[in-house]
Amino acid sequence: MKIIFTVAFIAVIWLLPEQGNAQKTESPEAVFSKTIEATLVNSCLRKQNFGIKIHSLERDKTLYSIHSDRLFSPASNVKLLTTAMALKRLGPDYRFKTSLYATIPIDGKTLRGDISIKGFGDPNLVSEQMWLLVNELKNLPLRKVRGDIIADESFFDDNLRIKTWKKK
Repeated sequence: MKIIFTVAFIAVIWLLPEQGNAQKTESPEAVFSKTIEATLVNSCLRKQNFGIKIHSLERDKTLYSIHSDRLFSPASNVKLLTTAMALKRLGPDYRFKTSLYATIPIDGKTLRGDISIKGFGDPNLVSEQMWLLVNELKNLPLRKVRGDIIADESFFDDNLRIKTWKKK
């Protein structure tokens, strides 16, 4: 009997601090919600019209929701399908490339020809990425370009319109 009482006493003493801490620690859902809120506060979405609803099918419970009752253009959702298809066809390790090349070799520190930039559809090609390309170019011994800077879009076809779209 003494052993049972001692074990029970130790268990109670051991669990009491945990019970006090349990009230202080937040649920995973609360931490999840606060993380999303912090991300949204610091994002470009602050001033945009958007909605989010994250629902657990396993628990049949909404984990996070903001403006989820509003109606939106379905274009945002179509991006999810496009992304899923790109991941399936290209794979998670696929990387888009953007190339800089010259039409003729560099003669000393002068290029007597054009510099071309050729894109291959990188959806993340933003001004910061362009600055990285410019810095790579600056790291070359090249100091003068006696030609043009050409945007090479030959990777893409000329069909800019679907036949069923109305002509303006």
